[in-house]
Amino acid sequence: MEIDTAKMRTLSNEERQRRKDLNLCFYCGKDGHKIFNCNIKNQHCLLQLRNDWSSFSWFSPYLDD
Repeated sequence: MEIDTAKMRTLSNEERQRRKDLNLCFYCGKDGHKIFNCNIKNQHCLLQLRNDWSSFSWFSPYLDD
């Protein structure tokens, strides 16, 4: 499942309040967790970090483990 992260960064005030009222994650909009332990957010951050570090040739072999 792909998520438009640009859209998620700019929640409307109404959507932010709706997610707050329903105890939904501010990142993905699902229930059962908050943004600080959102699996989707964490996966996105790890992928971004991996992509950033893969540009360093000396570090690339460590990414395959």
